Amino acid sequence: MQFSVRGLVQSGYSALDFSISDLFIFQDGEEVAFFSTSGSNGGLASYALGGAGAASVVDYAFFNPSWSIGVSDNIALIEQPNGNAQLLIGMTSSTALGAYDISASGGIGAIAQYSGLDNSTIRPEALHVTGDGEVLIAGMEDGFRAYGVDGGTLQTTSIVHDTASTYVYEIAVFSDVNVNGTRFIIAASHSENGLTVFEHTDTGLTATDSSGPEHGLGLMRPTAMDTAVIGGQAYLIVATAMDDNGALSVFHIDGDGGLTATDHVLDTRDTRFGGVQDIAVAEAGGMTFLIAGGGDDGLSSFLLLPGGQLQHLDSIADSHDTALTNISAIAATQIGSTLRIIAGTQSEGMLTDLEIDLSGIGEQQVASADGGALLGTSGDDVLVGESGDDRIEGGAGDDTIVDGAGSDIMTGGAGRDIFVLRYDGEVDEITDFDPALDRLDLNSWPLIYDPGELEIQTTIDGAVVSYRDETLILRGLSGPLSASAVQASVIFAINRPLDLSGSVPAFAGDVTVLHGGPGDDVLVGTEHTQSVILMEGHDWFVTEFGQAGEPGVLVDGGDGNDTITTAAGMDEILGGPGDDLLSGGDGNDTIFGGLGVDVILGDAGNDELHGDDGDDDISGVGGDDTIWGGAGKDTLKGQNGNDLLHGGDANDWLIGGAGNDTLWGEGGKDVLSGGDGNDRLYGGGHNDVLKGNDGNDYLSGEVGNDQLNGGEGDDILFGDAGVDTLSGGPGNDWLFGGDDPDMLYGDAGEDVLYGGLGDDKLYASTGNDTLYGEEGVDRLYGEDGHDVLYGGPGNDWLFGGEGDDQLFAEAGSTWLFGDAGNDTLVGGEEKDRLLGGAGNDHLSGAGGNDKMKGEDGDDTLYGEDGNDRLIGAAGNDEIHGGPGDDYLSGGDGDDALDGGAGHDALYGDDGHDLFHGGTGDDRLFGGEGNDTIHGDEGNDLLFGEVGDDQMFGGAGNDKLKGKGGNDTLYGGGGNDTLNGGEDDDLVYGDTGQNQMAGGTGNDTLIGGDGNDTVYGQKGDDLIVGMLGDDLLFGGKGEDVFVFNMSSGADAIGDFDPLEDHLRLEGVDEGTVGLEQHGDDLVVTWGVASVALLDLQPGIFEFASIEFI
Repeated sequence: MQFSVRGLVQSGYSALDFSISDLFIFQDGEEVAFFSTSGSNGGLASYALGGAGAASVVDYAFFNPSWSIGVSDNIALIEQPNGNAQLLIGMTSSTALGAYDISASGGIGAIAQYSGLDNSTIRPEALHVTGDGEVLIAGMEDGFRAYGVDGGTLQTTSIVHDTASTYVYEIAVFSDVNVNGTRFIIAASHSENGLTVFEHTDTGLTATDSSGPEHGLGLMRPTAMDTAVIGGQAYLIVATAMDDNGALSVFHIDGDGGLTATDHVLDTRDTRFGGVQDIAVAEAGGMTFLIAGGGDDGLSSFLLLPGGQLQHLDSIADSHDTALTNISAIAATQIGSTLRIIAGTQSEGMLTDLEIDLSGIGEQQVASADGGALLGTSGDDVLVGESGDDRIEGGAGDDTIVDGAGSDIMTGGAGRDIFVLRYDGEVDEITDFDPALDRLDLNSWPLIYDPGELEIQTTIDGAVVSYRDETLILRGLSGPLSASAVQASVIFAINRPLDLSGSVPAFAGDVTVLHGGPGDDVLVGTEHTQSVILMEGHDWFVTEFGQAGEPGVLVDGGDGNDTITTAAGMDEILGGPGDDLLSGGDGNDTIFGGLGVDVILGDAGNDELHGDDGDDDISGVGGDDTIWGGAGKDTLKGQNGNDLLHGGDANDWLIGGAGNDTLWGEGGKDVLSGGDGNDRLYGGGHNDVLKGNDGNDYLSGEVGNDQLNGGEGDDILFGDAGVDTLSGGPGNDWLFGGDDPDMLYGDAGEDVLYGGLGDDKLYASTGNDTLYGEEGVDRLYGEDGHDVLYGGPGNDWLFGGEGDDQLFAEAGSTWLFGDAGNDTLVGGEEKDRLLGGAGNDHLSGAGGNDKMKGEDGDDTLYGEDGNDRLIGAAGNDEIHGGPGDDYLSGGDGDDALDGGAGHDALYGDDGHDLFHGGTGDDRLFGGEGNDTIHGDEGNDLLFGEVGDDQMFGGAGNDKLKGKGGNDTLYGGGGNDTLNGGEDDDLVYGDTGQNQMAGGTGNDTLIGGDGNDTVYGQKGDDLIVGMLGDDLLFGGKGEDVFVFNMSSGADAIGDFDPLEDHLRLEGVDEGTVGLEQHGDDLVVTWGVASVALLDLQPGIFEFASIEFI
C-alpha cells in the first residue's frame, strides 16, 4: 500500500495558497470536496475531489481584515438541524464566532454569526466541534470553555481551568470520542507536554485521566490528535514534536475515560514524521489508516492495528512532483477504491493530492484470546493473533500477520507478506517464508537495531532465528534459508521504545473464529464467536448469542448447501456457492445468498438481504428491510415493516407485505405486489405486472408492456414506456398511461386518468372521474358517474356514459358522445362530431366545421366558429349556429334556433319552434307546428310550412313563404317577397318595396311603407296598400281593398265591380271623385287615389265603395 501522487493544486491566490493551517474533507453521497484555510490573513478555498486526476478548485472566500486577530488556525464542521453544514473559522467579533455555509460540491456560501462568546476570549488558539455538536474553545492560558449551540447562539456549558493534575495550560489541540454512549473530550497542552481526558458530569466537565512527563511515556509538545474505534474499542493517537524530532503515541480509552498506552513510535531515517505537525485518521475497507507529516519534508502512512499498535506502510519524500516541505495540514478519506490524501504546507504555495490504492484490500481479523484460527482472503488482509496459541493463514494477497503472545503458527500464502513478531518468549513458526518477497517486522523486539544482532541457524528446510528469549522457526518454500537472506528480510522502519513484550490485547474481548473444514460440518456458536468460515460441504451453523445493536457474527458459508442461523446482533452471512438456508435472527443483519437456489430469512431487525445468483426465496420478515434479488428468478417478500425490494435481472416476484414498501422490478418480466400500506412499485425494463393492493400506492411500469392494478386506496399509476394496462381499483386514483397505446381503467372511486402519448383507451367506470386523452387517437369512456373528459391532440372518441358528463375535444377531429345524463360537450378547433344522447345536454362546437346532435332531451347546441351542422332531435332544444354557414335542425319538440353570423339553414321540423336567422343570408324552414321565424339581418328565405306560423323577415331583401296554416308574415326592412301560401294568412310588407302574395285562403295583406306589389290570389282577401304607390291584385274571390287619407297613388290591376269592394277609412264621401284616365278609372280623395286599371265608368258604381 504505497503512496502515489495525483498532482498539485492551488487556488491561484497567494493569500489562500500559502500558510495553510488546516484542511477539512466534507463528503455527502457521491459528492466530496476539501476545504483549506490559510489563517487570519487569508481565507477559505475549496476543491472537488470526485473527478479523475488531481483535485480542482471550486470556490473561495477571503477573510475580512477586521477578523484577523480572532481567526483560528483550525476550522471545524458544525451541522445544522436542517441538514446544512457550516465551517467555523474563529472569531468575527469579540463576542461571536463566524461560520461559512458549505456544500459537498465545494460551494462556499454566506457567513453566519454565533453570538454568546465570552468576551474574555482574545483568539481561539484551539477550536473543535465534538460529535455531539459541542463547541470547544481554548482562548485563555489556563483552560478552555465548552459551548452548546442553540440556533445562532452559544451557551456556555462548562468552564475548565488548569490544575496540578491536568494538562490544559496553553492548549494546542482538542479531540473527542464516544465510548459505549459516553462522550469523552481530550485536551492536550503545548507547554505542559501532556493531555487530559474529561467527561461530562452533573458538575460540568470532570477529568478522568491524564498522561504527561511523570507518566513515563515521554510525550513532547502535542501538535495534533485524532481518535479511532476498532472492534468496539476507542483509541487516541497523539502527535508530538520537539525541533526535528517526532513521535506518535497511541492510547486506549476505556469506558471510564482511563488511558492505557498501547504504542509509542519515534521517527527514524526510514520515516517522514520528524517535527510532526498534523495527522489524519481515516477508515477504509474496514481498516484504520494514519497519515503523519511535518518538518521532515514528506509523509508516512501506518495501519492502526486492533490492540492499538501502529504498523508502518510507506513513506514518501518531497520531490519536484510534490509540495511536501514543512507540512502543516493533512486530510484523508476513502473515495472508491482509493485512500485520498491532501497535504498542505506553510511555504510551498501549493497543495499535494496523493492516493493509496485499496483495490486489493482484504479483511481485518482478530483471534480469540484463548487461541484460535484465522483464515485470510485473496486480498491484502490484516490478521492479528492474541494471547493464545494461534494458527494464522493469510491466503493470497499481501498480508500483514501479527503473531501476538503464545506459540503461533503462521502461513503467509501467495503474495508479499509482512510478519509482525511480538516479544513474548514463545517459539513461533512461519511455514512458507520467502525472503525474496516476505518481510520480518521485529520493531517490537526490544533493543535491537541491526539484523546482525540476530542468531540465525540454517536448517534443512529453512532457518531458526534466536534473540534473547525469542525463537522463530522459518520454513522455506524450497529448502534452507541463508543467514544473509533472512537478515535482508528484516525491517526496522520505526523506533518503538515502548515495551510491548508479552500479550498485547486487542481490547475486543474474547473473539473466536470457527473453521469448518472440507466435510459436512455442524458448528454451534458461543458468546465469543465473531466469525465463522465453513468452507466446503453441506454445513450447519447456529448460534443463540448476540446483543441488539451490537456487532454480531460474520459467517462465510463457503461451498455447499449450508444452513446458517444467527441470533440477535448485527450479523453478516455469506452463503457462498450452493443451495443455502440462511436466517439472520433478531438484529440488523446483512445476508448474501451467493451462487445457488437460496432461502433467506431476515427475521426481526432492519436487514440487508442479497439473493445474488440463482432462483432465490428471500423474506424480510420483521423490520424495515432492504432486499436485492440479484441474478435468477427470485421471490422477494418484505412482510412486516417498511421494506425496499430490488428484483434484479430475470423474472422476479416481489411482495411488499405490511408496511410502506418500495419495490423495484428492474430487469426481467416481474410481478410486484405491494400488500398492505402505502407502497411504491417500479416495474423496470420489461413486461411487468404491478399490484398495489391495500393502501395509497404509487405504481410506475417504466419500460415494457406492463399491467398495473392499484387495488384499494387512493393510488397513483404511471404506465411510462410500452403498451400498458392500468387499473386503479377502488379509491380515488390517478392514472398516467405514458408512451405508446395504453388501456386505463379507473374502476370505483373518483379517478383522474391521463392517456399520454399513443392511441389510448380510458375507462372511468363508477364515480365522478376526470379523463385526459392527451396525444394520439384516444377513446375515453366516462361510464357511470358525472365525468369530465378531455380529448387532447388527435382524432379522439369521447363517450360520457351514464351521469351528467363534461366532454372537451381540444385539438383534432373528435367524436363526442354524451350518452345518458345532462351532458356538456365542447368540440375544439377542428371538425368534430357531437352527440348528446339521452338527457338535457349542452353541446358547443367551438372552432371547425362541426356536426352535432342533441338527441333525446331538451338540449342546447352552440355551433360557434365554422360551418356547422346542428340537429336537436327529440326534445325542446335550443340551437345556436354561431359564426359560419350553419345547418340547424330542431327535430321533435318546441325548439329555439339561432343561426348567428353566416348564411345558415334552419329547420324547425316538428313542434312549435322559434327561429332567428341572425346575420347573413339565411334559409329558415318552420316544418310542422306553429312556428315563430325571424330572418333577422340579411337576404333571408323563410318557409313556414305546416302550422300557423309567425314569420319576420327582418332587415334585408327577404322571401317569406307561409305555406300551410294560418300564417302571419312580416317582411321587415328591405324589399321583401312574401307569400302566405295555403289557408287564411296575414301578410305584412313593412318597409321597402315588397312583393306580396296571399296564396289560397281568405288572406289579409298589408303593404306597409314603400311601393308594394300585392297579390291576393285565391280567396276573399283583405288588401291594404298603406303608404306608398302600391300595385294591388285581388285575384279570385271577393276581395276588399282598404285605403285611407294617407294612402298614395295606388293601382288595382284586376278590380271586379261585381265581386270586389273599395273600403275608404276616414274619408268623407263628398270628397270622392271619379276620373277617367285612358282605359283606367281613377278614384280620388284628397291627395290620395286608386287607379282601377282597364275599367270604364259605366261599369263601376259607388256601391262598390264602403265608407268607414
